[in-house]
Amino acid sequence: MPEILVVVEHRKQRVADISLQMLSKGRQLTDEAGVGLLAVVIGGGAGTYAEELAGWADGVLAVEDPELAGPLAEPSQKILSAIIKERKPLLVLMGHSSFGMDLAPALSVELGVPLVTDCTGVSL
Repeated sequence: MPEILVVVEHRKQRVADISLQMLSKGRQLTDEAGVGLLAVVIGGGAGTYAEELAGWADGVLAVEDPELAGPLAEPSQKILSAIIKERKPLLVLMGHSSFGMDLAPALSVELGVPLVTDCTGVSL
């Protein structure tokens, strides 16, 4: 099934507010398009967020990596790149945070896909 993927950030043992905003917008877009919504969370303790995220998305992919205690763009890029290549989502949403601004351009170049930043609205 086609899907929209949302990259979830977490800090200080909680899901970042910007990620909840991305999930909310992702839900709106998926409902309009009739596709699934997948939340992807990466890092040490990623699985602890799965239950909370299940209320926001149709599926949650938690990639546990104890080496990633905080949001680190370079190792996250490698993991996300593999996920995106395998799942081929219609759209990837991530917050316009320091992490997102570090990760998105490098991911876009690596995958050869368009990048749109600093959006205040998105529609399909």
